[in-house]
Amino acid sequence: MVIDGMSMHFLTEEINAEIQNSRIAKIVQLTDSLFVFTLRLRKGQNQGDKRLLIDVAKNNPALYLTDNNFQSPATAPNFCMFLRKYLANGEIINITCPDFERYAVLNIVAKNSYFDSVPYKLIIELMGRYSNLILTENDIIKDCLYHVDSRHNSKRELLPLRPYVAPPQQKGKRNLLSFRNAAEIAAYLEEDWALNATSTVKKFILQKFTALSPLSAEKICLSASLPPATLLSTLSVPASSRILAASLAEFSEIIKSKAVIPTVVQKNSAANYLSILPLPQFPQTEQKSFVTFSAAIIAARQEASFNSAFSQKQQYLLRTVDKLLDKFQQKLLTYAEEMRTSYDFVLDKIKGNLILAAVPQVNAFLQHKFSAATEALNVCNYYQAALPSDLNEEMLTFNLPENEQLKLRDILQEPEITVLLRGDKNAQDNAKLYYKNYTRKKNRLLFVQKLISGMQANCRYLGELKINLLNAESLADLSILQAELQAAGSNDRSSNEKENFKAENNQPGKPQTHKRLLMARKLKLTEANKKGKQNGNNPNGNKLPRKNDFISFSSSDNYRILIGRNAKQNDYLSLKLAASDDIWLHLQKAPGCHVLILTNHCPEAELPPRTLAEAAALCAWYSRSEKERRLFQQTNLESVTVDYCQAGKLKKAPGAKAGLVYYNNYKSLRVQAQSPEMLKLTAAPANGED
Repeated sequence: MVIDGMSMHFLTEEINAEIQNSRIAKIVQLTDSLFVFTLRLRKGQNQGDKRLLIDVAKNNPALYLTDNNFQSPATAPNFCMFLRKYLANGEIINITCPDFERYAVLNIVAKNSYFDSVPYKLIIELMGRYSNLILTENDIIKDCLYHVDSRHNSKRELLPLRPYVAPPQQKGKRNLLSFRNAAEIAAYLEEDWALNATSTVKKFILQKFTALSPLSAEKICLSASLPPATLLSTLSVPASSRILAASLAEFSEIIKSKAVIPTVVQKNSAANYLSILPLPQFPQTEQKSFVTFSAAIIAARQEASFNSAFSQKQQYLLRTVDKLLDKFQQKLLTYAEEMRTSYDFVLDKIKGNLILAAVPQVNAFLQHKFSAATEALNVCNYYQAALPSDLNEEMLTFNLPENEQLKLRDILQEPEITVLLRGDKNAQDNAKLYYKNYTRKKNRLLFVQKLISGMQANCRYLGELKINLLNAESLADLSILQAELQAAGSNDRSSNEKENFKAENNQPGKPQTHKRLLMARKLKLTEANKKGKQNGNNPNGNKLPRKNDFISFSSSDNYRILIGRNAKQNDYLSLKLAASDDIWLHLQKAPGCHVLILTNHCPEAELPPRTLAEAAALCAWYSRSEKERRLFQQTNLESVTVDYCQAGKLKKAPGAKAGLVYYNNYKSLRVQAQSPEMLKLTAAPANGED
């Protein structure tokens, strides 16, 4: 929260009217910079305790009254104990803001250890990174929250037993309230107009007057119909100075009459600005007015706290997803290399066959070789004419790339093929080694292809999860997505594929029978069902999605369009909620949200093309991040392909992650991503059964 001098002045006046002559009942320090003073009001004042919250955080300072209760920490920090020692049960005389500066002085009278009344000043400086909380007695610092010595500030030391020096006033500036009329302001402006000819109007106002923020200076310029960035050299002195002086005088009258409207302006996601009036240079969507300054600060801090917590959690989850994607991509590269080394399994079988076809030649070659070292021998190639059909089928079954098939066929064009033979084995044993390599490589291909399939499914799932994270709107959405991410990590199908493959296909000792495999699988299902019952009706222990949870719109032809917010909603929307003749849409070969058009049993041929086009445009819009959406609004980007089919044609693979489905017999159309506002669609409550 950025608080300027004007806002600080009216804020302290507002607080002073509430807490004057009250007593300090309790002092609590919640964080390193956040203090709460519980104040007991006098008779005749509003009944009930008030709480004065003081936050001198360097990035978000604040001062306001609140009725909320705060839980005291078990152990009070040292500075909190120090304040309790001197200020406990003290009477607040008043709170002031000297010279419209960005600090407040809380005047307190408290009893010392001799029961004498001692005047103290608690100085609350809310100046960004220079914010501080200082207790003084007779203008001598007793202690302060942040100590500042001469190494950090040569003009103003903030240390115990040093005289307190107020923040220095800006030289050459005057208070706007010190002028009686617009004529005096115009004369004051014309004094330095020529010297500041290269300055802009906004900068000139800030150089001449105190307590004005850059946003207030912009408002004054716009009220005078002068663009803030206009150079003084381009303006005529008598006419322009009078117009500007009239705007300044009008602003001064508003301050004197106290006709202020506490307003919070959200200039960007990182900071909120407190203003005494609405600012015309910002749209109404970026500012909000309040009855009191305390209410304005509370609302701004809550929003800032939400934005901070939301942004931190979102960035953490995005980093986690990116790390997993990088990890999975690296695994895919490793698997691709393993497959590349196994593509020659057919050649191993051919070499084994050729060795058995040339047993006399091979045995004669190995007759005087007893070493285990390998020896090369050229044997006659009987596969020059054509490759047997069984080997052709195997190559097609294992999806050998065309370049690998061509490489194999080029080798088979030679009249002789070189085989490597071990000298300590005969022809039959050497052929068995090649057959063993053939079986091992074929099994490796089968296994690695399963791993790649699972890893690609994981990448698609994480891609959709990342889109959902970027489009999340609340902490509740992020919590659901975090639970999905944790479940994906604990139930990673690809990470357990190796163990499952070994358990079912490579059991050491006695091989598993079909009956034993069925019993093991039945036991796993029983344990999963028990776990699901403990957590509720579904394995994750969460309630099933309802229609009201989805993003919902009514098309121009009055058809309901539902859009899932996360993988769980996508799964429920596509496979549970959808009727068989509803129309389902998704980006083609890309991660994105699931979109459903509720046709109310209308035949697909009678569905209006406009409704289908609107649903496809929404599918493209909500399948992109907020940053990409802004690009869609600013530039005319190329269209994307959206697939659609009847929901009854959707299938889900056993064990597939939430939100991953496959479909056939679909149609496609090219659309451009468009927001609901661009399509002139209004959000509709998804009434109906849950």
